[in-house]
Parts: sequence; structure tokens; C-alpha cells
Amino acid sequence: MLNSGSTKEQFVVMTSITPNSTPNSTPRSSPTQDKNENTLEELKSHGRNVRSVHSWWGMTRLVLMIFKFFLMDIPQTTLFASLAFTITLEKVYKEYLGPQIQLMKWTEERQAEETTYYHRYCDETDISTHNVEDLIIGPDSTVEECVDHMMIHGMSLYQDILKEETANSLRSYILKRNSEVDNRDSIYVLENDFRWSFGIDANEDPIISKALHEISTNSQFRPAIEAITGPDPALIEFTAITSAYGAVSQDWHADVVFGGSALKYSRSFVPSYSLFITLQNTTSSMGATQICPGTYLCVDEELRFCEANGFQISGDNDVWKVGSGILMNQQSFHSGAAHTDIDGPDRVLFILTFAPKPRKRGETRQLSQGGSYSTRWNMWGHTLKDLENASITMSQPWATLRSLGLYKPRNAEWGWDFVSTTSMRIANEDTGYSNSDLYYYTHEGGGLGLPPFLSVEINYDSTWESFIEETILLWKDVSMQANFFGVTIYIVATTIFSLILMMIIRLDPNTKNKQQTFFDILGKMVFHLIVIHVGIVLVCLSILKYISITDWAREIKSKTLFSSPFLPDSVQSPKRMSTLPSRKDILIGRRFDSPYLASYNKITSYHKGNMIWKSVISEASMTFSIPFADKTQIVHNIVVEMFNNGSRFLMQNSIGDWTILSKVESECLTRKALSLYGNYLPIILETQASFLLSEAKYGYLKSSIMAKYFTPSLVHDIMLKILVANGSFPLNLEKFHSFDQESCRETIHKSRAAKANLFKIESKAVINRTTGSQPSLRSLNDSLNYHDPIIKEGDTVDARYQGDENSGWFRGTVTRISSHGLVDVEYDDGDIDTNLHLNSIRIFTDFEVYENVICWKESENDSYWQNCEIVEIIQKNLYGVLFDDGEYARLTSEEIQRDYDKPDDEETIFCKYQGEGDYQICEIMDENIDGTLNMRYDDGTIEYNVDPDNCMLVES
Repeated sequence: MLNSGSTKEQFVVMTSITPNSTPNSTPRSSPTQDKNENTLEELKSHGRNVRSVHSWWGMTRLVLMIFKFFLMDIPQTTLFASLAFTITLEKVYKEYLGPQIQLMKWTEERQAEETTYYHRYCDETDISTHNVEDLIIGPDSTVEECVDHMMIHGMSLYQDILKEETANSLRSYILKRNSEVDNRDSIYVLENDFRWSFGIDANEDPIISKALHEISTNSQFRPAIEAITGPDPALIEFTAITSAYGAVSQDWHADVVFGGSALKYSRSFVPSYSLFITLQNTTSSMGATQICPGTYLCVDEELRFCEANGFQISGDNDVWKVGSGILMNQQSFHSGAAHTDIDGPDRVLFILTFAPKPRKRGETRQLSQGGSYSTRWNMWGHTLKDLENASITMSQPWATLRSLGLYKPRNAEWGWDFVSTTSMRIANEDTGYSNSDLYYYTHEGGGLGLPPFLSVEINYDSTWESFIEETILLWKDVSMQANFFGVTIYIVATTIFSLILMMIIRLDPNTKNKQQTFFDILGKMVFHLIVIHVGIVLVCLSILKYISITDWAREIKSKTLFSSPFLPDSVQSPKRMSTLPSRKDILIGRRFDSPYLASYNKITSYHKGNMIWKSVISEASMTFSIPFADKTQIVHNIVVEMFNNGSRFLMQNSIGDWTILSKVESECLTRKALSLYGNYLPIILETQASFLLSEAKYGYLKSSIMAKYFTPSLVHDIMLKILVANGSFPLNLEKFHSFDQESCRETIHKSRAAKANLFKIESKAVINRTTGSQPSLRSLNDSLNYHDPIIKEGDTVDARYQGDENSGWFRGTVTRISSHGLVDVEYDDGDIDTNLHLNSIRIFTDFEVYENVICWKESENDSYWQNCEIVEIIQKNLYGVLFDDGEYARLTSEEIQRDYDKPDDEETIFCKYQGEGDYQICEIMDENIDGTLNMRYDDGTIEYNVDPDNCMLVES
């Protein structure tokens, strides 16, 4: 009862305290009520304490998690990512970049096999003009005229490429930049004193992008450069050169070397064209560039005749107008002239160089060797189209990604990227990438700016390839070691962290799951780390997978990228006599005929002999087209005229050597040219057919059955019907089949019945094509005599054994002459020499009485060569000689040598300049293979191809 009553009383008291109570209705106070109020306050205070404790433990856990993330997770993830990156880089280098460098190596074997033109030596007659006015592209010039102009001169002068206002602003900016450029950014140029050059970023100043826009949208220049190089050419040089008073003249030079350029190797190297834009009116005394037009066809390392025959762009008016630019084939010889005007302003040139962009598939060409290609590393990979809006298309970071070959906009084309061009230069130790350059780069040039523990040791024997490979391996080893220590530290730190976290969980009163063990916490952390690492591995595997399915990777694996375009199984022994072409010869090339070669596709059309022959064809075409004209006689007369002019008809064989066509073949070729002259539809059809056949033979799918057999057969049959019906035989198709001389002869002598005999001729061609029979060649002697200024196969020669300058001269017979200018000789004693240079060959002529020679003398104790004199000619190949000691002997020609060495110092040479006037003192510079001499007179004048009959030797 008491308990019950007490409870009721408490209930009454508690219910009497309500929110609705007013001050006038204050309940009666009691000790029990006071006690309850105290208890309520205690509960509120306890709740506040509980929340405070919970907040503290939570904050502690948060701080620990942040500490773990920044000091444990991020470093370990970074270390593992660096290891994964280096392993990926190593795999990419070993599987793709390393093999790509090997494919790019330009070896002597490739030089001998991949010739498309020939080793052409030049003299002053090869200079195309001596007047700068002839180089100016007129405002009304067509695109075709611009291409013809470039192919004739190798350089063209375009007016007003930049507006004068733009040129002036650009000049001011470049002069400002010259003062800011340090050694790392400066670019070395020939005769570097008082000259400055640096690579330019398209967006380092608004005036740059404005100038690029004006150049790329010029209504005359853009269509011309695209017709010369192909659509949307790549930008491969982007720089400026300034010369001030005191700069001396540079030596005459080409910007690329002939041994690795498009002149001789059109399918192995791309041609390149530099646009030099003057940013002020430039006079001769300010150093207007000196030029030697027409020399882009020359392979000489030095063209001394340019010193006397070259001239400055400033011309007779002595001004190279501001904003105008000369577009120059980089194989053309030129020179930066001296700046001698003490009061003249600095001469500033803005320079862009363009080259055909790489083909999307099956590219066999590289950039020509020897060029400086002064471009910032992050400006590679762009094309002419990108210059239109350079402020966007060449901005960062996209420009860098483009340069590295990683990204380009969808509507853009790839230019030559930094990785590929650097690989080319490393592969061949090209300019700036020789082994000595590597040593300088790492020891004095600052290298990559890496700490010593990430840099490999370099010595004079190190190569760029070994440097790259060893650097990647070093980075990999350092990453592995760092990961080992990192993982160890991470495990220890994670263990400590897990223990601390477990204690916090146990002490935190608000933690619901207090049953978590140490291993539960540690397992979660390890799982989290594994997930991140797996993600990194998957990213790297995805990158490798993506690379492996690109055309670039597939072509490297199949060895079709940057490899020889000429299949080994296409190399056959030549069926005609090989020779080295001369300027007057008519060349029928078989290694061109591809549209992607652009203007170089018709380089033989601008050979001097071809141009003369073309003019003769043009003059005779009207007569040839007259009904009932004696076409056979017209053809015969043209061939006779060409022969009498010293010309030969030469065709490249399957290995690129130039071989001599017979009279019948020459007449067939001439008849075909006359029949097609002015008949544009068959010409267009044949051109397209030759493109198809060339792609089948040298293109990306050249190894396929379709390209080897079906495509040539189909195209040949179609063109045979078209051209024979037109009265000519498709000689160009001989490039892919044996030459059917009988069909050619039939076409010449039965031209009036050509249509009736169409199927008969076609069947003959098919029979020869399928059986592979080769026609017998008529001797050249039963037609007309050639004028042979150059050595040819079958000639008897004297040759230095193995090209050794200390060797004597031995008799032999020429067995092959390559278009590379190398000669194979079989000596009379049976020994064979291959790939002799022309300076080790002399054409043999019969010995004459009183000629001083070297003779083989035999005695009882010894045998040796001794000076002697021929005193009589007993019979052919048998001579009477008198040795210096007075002994007489009878010797054969094999026991006699001529001494082709230069005269002794005691002897002085006198020559008549140009064969006229008085004798003048001179010295021999070179001896030519045809027996003529290149002479330098005392006054510095140089004369080439001097007839020895115009000279005399006088003992001092």
C-alpha cells in the first residue's frame, strides 16, 4: 500500500508539471520533485559529454585516415605507378621503338639497292639561271607553272607572302627574343658569330600566329607548295635567323646531304623545301642570301663553281623586298652572305620548312639526312593546315601531345612527330645525334636535368641507343628498389596504423561493431591497396594493347615501316649493258610513278636529255600527225638526231641500274611519244595505269599475290589494247614485264595495220609474259654509234684494287655500273672488285710509243714494279719497253701500268683558259673519269672538264 500510494503521489506531482502550467498555478513543491529535477539536469549534461566524446574519437579517426592517404597511399601508389610506367616503357622500346630504329638505319647495302635517280656530278653548265628575275613567280603564274619552275631551278621567289606591317612586327619580336635566348634554346648555324637562331613556339606571341595564318592562306603560295610536296605538307622546321654587322659569309652548302636525300632515293627520303622570308628590305651588303639555282640535282659535296657563278637574291636592284620569300629545295646550294654594312640594320629571316607528310600506311621514307630541322621539340607533328589557326590548333597541351604522336584532332593530319624524327636521327647518327653529341649533351649540355641516381654513365663509346636503353633499365631498377623499400615501409606503417585504429574503435563508445579484429582492419587496407595497384596494371595493359593494334605497331612487327620498298625477290640480273647516265641521255625511270611522290614523280622529265628529246618530239609531232606521212622515217630521223647529239636512251632495270636501249627500242619509245603527243586521254590513262602498277610493285601490299600477279596482268592487258589501237607500244609497261622487242618492231613497221593486228600483238605479249622468255638484244654497232662520254659495262679499264690509294692500277673489265655511281670490275687475273668509286677507275686506252709507264720486272732474286718507257709496239697486246736501268724487255699489257697519280711538285702545269689565249699556271683539283681535268688557276678561277690537250707540263 505504501509503495502504491507513493507511486500515485509521484505520478500526480509529475503530471502537474506541464508546459501549460502558468505562474498563477504553481504546483506544490516537495522534496521528491526537487530530486527529479536534479536527475534530469544530470541526464542532459551526460548527453553533452557523450556527444563531445564521440566528436573527439571521430576527429581522431579522420586525422588518421588523412595521414594514411597522403603519407602512405599516395607515395606507394606513385612508386608503383612509376614502376608500371618504366616496365611499360621498356616493353614499348624493346618491341617497337628499338626495332623502328633498326628499320630506319641507312646502310651501304640500302644505298646501293634503293637508288631511284643516279649519282649526278655537276659543273657550271648545270646552273639554271644567273638572273634573279628568272626566279620570281609572277602574279598570274598557274600552279603547273610554279611546279615546273621549282623542278627547273630548285627555288622560286614569291612576292608579298607576309604583309609589310606583319613583317615589321614579327621582326621586332624576333629581335627582342634574340636578347632573351640562352644557350639551351639557341640553335647553332654555320659561321655562328654575329648570327642568332632559336626555335619558335606558335603561341609565344600573337604576331607569330598571325604570320603563320598569312603564309598558310596565301592564294599563290599554298596551292603551289601542295602541288610540289603533296596535299597538306608537314611542318618540319620553324625558326628564325638573325645576322648582324660582322657576320662573315658561309661556305656554299646544301641543307641536306646527297647520300641521304630524295634526289637519289625518292622512295627512301622525303624532299624538303625551306621558305626564307625576309622581314626587312635586305641589300647585298646586309647579307642577302646567295643562291646557285639548278644545283638541287647535284650530288657533289662541294660545288666550287658556285663561288664564281652564284648570286645574291637582292639582284640588280640590290634589294630583297620585305615580306617576300624564296622557297628553296634543301638540296640546293646556297650561302648566307656576309653582313658588311656597318650602318645597316640586322638582317632577320623567318624560316619555315615543309616536307610531304607521312603516308598513313606503309611509309618507307624518312626525313632527309644532314638537316638541322630547327624546331622546338613540342612543335613537331603539325601540317600546313594547322598554321591557318595556330592559336588554337598549335596551343598547349595539345601541341605537345601532337608532337609526341599521342593525339591529334579528328579533322587534322599527322605531320612528322618528335619521336619518329628523333629515332631517324639516332639510327643514322645524323646532325645533333652523333655519339660525340651525346657526350656533349650529357656532360655539358645539361642532359635531361635528372639527379645523378637516375642518370647513366656516358663515355666516348656510348651510343644513343645504348643510352636510351640503359636509362630505361636504370629507371626500372630504381623503381623496383624504391617499391621494395616502399612496400616494406608501407607494411610496417599499415600495421602500426591498424593497431592504433583498433584501439580507437575499442575505446569509442559509439562504435557499433567493436568485434573488429586487427586482421580485419589490416585486410581492408591491403585490399584497398591491391585494388589501386590492379587498376594501374590494367591501365598499363590497356595502353600496351592499344599500341599493339595500331597500324604503327603492326607495320613495325611486319617490318614494312621505313623498310626498303624494293623486294629482294625482284632483284634480277640486268639483261642490257649498264652505264652511268650523262646529262644528254634520255632517262626512262622505273622507280617513280607514284602520286605520293608529287613533283618528284616526274623528276626525269627535267633531266636535260629528256627536255631536249621532248622539244624534238614537239617539233616533229605536227608532221607525224599528217596522214600518209612516213612515220617510220620520222622516228628514225629523231633517233639519229639524238644519237648524233651524244644522247643515249637509258632505262632502269629491276635493280635500279641504268641500261642502254638498242636502236629498235629507242625508235619504239620515240614512236610512242609521238603517237601520244597532244592525245591527252591515252596519256592520262597510261599515267594512272603506271600509278597502279607502281603501287602494286612498291606499295604497302607489294608482297600479296594480287599485287604480284593479278594487278599487273590486268592493267597490262587493258593498256595494251588502248595504246596499240592508238599506234604505239606501251614501253612504260616494260617496267613490270620483259620487253617485247618483236612487238615493238612490229608496231613500228606495221603501224598502219596496228588495229587489225591488235589481238595478234596482244597474244604475243601475253605469251612472252607467261613464259618469261627474254628477247635477244641487237648489238649497238649494227645501228648507229653512240657518243660514249661515260664509262659503261664491258669497257676495259684500269682500276685501283679495292679502291686503295696506295694500290697500283690493274687492268680489268667493267661488269656492272650502278646508278649509285659504283663500279664492279673483273680483273684480267680473275680477281673481282665490287662497289669501286669512279675516282678509282680510268678508261683504258692503248699504250703509245714513248709513253712513260710502270712495268713488271723479273730478275733471278726478285720481281717488282719499275719505271720504264714504251719504245715499240710489236703487236697487239705486246710491247717493247726500256727500263730506267737500260734493260730492254718484251711485256704484255697486263705487265704494264699507267701512273695516274698527280704530277710531282717539281712540275708546273700550264693551261689555256677555255682553250683560248695564253697558257696560265694552274693546278689539278680533280681528274674526271672521261680523262678531262678540273683546274684551279693562280688567280682563283676554276675551270671544269678541261681537255688535257689544252695543257702542258713543264719541269721547274
